[in-house]
Amino acid sequence: MKNKSIALLVGILIIISLASFLIVPRSIVYLTGKASSGSSNTAFNLTSEVSVLVTNAVDFGEGRVDANATFAILDSSLGTGGSSIFGWFNVTGITGDKPLQGFNEFVAYDSQRDVSIFYGGDVGGDLSNETWQFNYSSKQWTNLTDLSSVPQQTLTSMVYDSSIGAVILFGGFPGNVGSCYAFCASNETWKFNSSQKWEKLSPLGESPPPVQWPSMAFDSKRNVTVLFGGIDSGYDSNETWEYNASSNTWENKSNDVRPPPREIVPIAFDSNRNVTVIFGWTGDYVFADTWEYDGTDWVNISTAHSPLPRQNAGMTYDSVRKKVVLAGGSDENGTSLNDTWEYDGTDWTDTGYALNGARYTEFRVVFDTQIGRTLLFYGNGESSFDDVQEYGNITAGGGGGGGCINGTWSFSPSFIYVENDGTVDINVNYTANKNAGQFIGGTSPSFKIKGVVDESGACADLNTTYAEVSNSTETPLTLCPLLKYQNDADKFKIPAKLIVPSDVASGVHNSTITMTATQVGGPA
Repeated sequence: MKNKSIALLVGILIIISLASFLIVPRSIVYLTGKASSGSSNTAFNLTSEVSVLVTNAVDFGEGRVDANATFAILDSSLGTGGSSIFGWFNVTGITGDKPLQGFNEFVAYDSQRDVSIFYGGDVGGDLSNETWQFNYSSKQWTNLTDLSSVPQQTLTSMVYDSSIGAVILFGGFPGNVGSCYAFCASNETWKFNSSQKWEKLSPLGESPPPVQWPSMAFDSKRNVTVLFGGIDSGYDSNETWEYNASSNTWENKSNDVRPPPREIVPIAFDSNRNVTVIFGWTGDYVFADTWEYDGTDWVNISTAHSPLPRQNAGMTYDSVRKKVVLAGGSDENGTSLNDTWEYDGTDWTDTGYALNGARYTEFRVVFDTQIGRTLLFYGNGESSFDDVQEYGNITAGGGGGGGCINGTWSFSPSFIYVENDGTVDINVNYTANKNAGQFIGGTSPSFKIKGVVDESGACADLNTTYAEVSNSTETPLTLCPLLKYQNDADKFKIPAKLIVPSDVASGVHNSTITMTATQVGGPA
């Protein structure tokens, strides 16, 4: 029950502590006293009859970050902590039918519908024209094959064109049919449209020559599909073409400066720097080179480090971490690889993260923007694979799994509650003496708080998005610009979120957040 006649202190000092690898509960200190018109550590220019009542505080429980975890995520709004381990992991929980194992299947990620489109391949010597989609959220495959499918073929390439919300497919090998043998190829352009059906296009003007194994990436800056290389009449090509879906035209963009001829070269579009990137060797000669194309010119990039020369590797662009990811393939001796490299526009880095099985990955690696992770589908090598793998920060909650051990990372209670127990509306701000680096330390820490609605109508403009805590002690940050004093509509709660790196320094770490309240409007 509220007592409207009592004025309590409205400054709240919150001390949060943690030890290296071990989150330890610490005391929460409240400064209380009578409000005054002056300014001091215990009063903040408030008139009488105004107070903020805090009930409970966050206890981070006990636990530590396991040695193989990149960092732990502690989120009191979830009631548990979790860990984030970086690397390749099999996607579990997939149910129902799925595509058959085969060679040279092709995948494109549909960012509008948040599904990956999987097409074609060579299944047991028979060419396939099946089209499937994989939904990561539901962990299910769906067969979308219908009578309008692309003819049976392999050695093609396809991308997702976000400007029209459709998959574009070009080229390929239709198989040994009639007079069509090993060097026979297609120069048909197909679209997997919004009705989830394949549609053969008739581009205006000239199209690229028939090719097998061209490399394609979608340039989202200029809204064109970039095609490079492939096998043209038995010979490796180094032509560059662009397809513009809005005008339904192909344009030959080849000029004097371009990469040497090659086929099935790993390719990705870097949407941060707006360049198409290719790497390495596939074809008659061995290359371990990196090239970038900006829509006009190809530039050979000199890097201090480089992956081994390889063919049949998969490549995509991680738009969250802003790095090109290259995975698997085979070396010049035909031996399957399982390594992973990343390119940041300046140099290549061997991540040390291995695929679950050495394999040819070809054009079966995509970046899922909804989950912020790279997905790899199937693959071949000394063995055939029918799994789906994901690469990135894999978060698991609580307990002894997922890198969190020695505790459940529970919060008791889960929130700090802030209530207006006075007779006037107030503004609730906070300041902090340390940011995440000063508080936690280590590599890429994070320290955030936000507001959560607890009583409807209490704060219409509550800041409900996690905001990184800064080390400003002079400029208050607003959590609630107008906290009502009505009964049952005058309280919100504050969860905390920490990302604790595995390399946090030893010892106890302290941070202080000071909550302040300022009267809004005149006396009641």
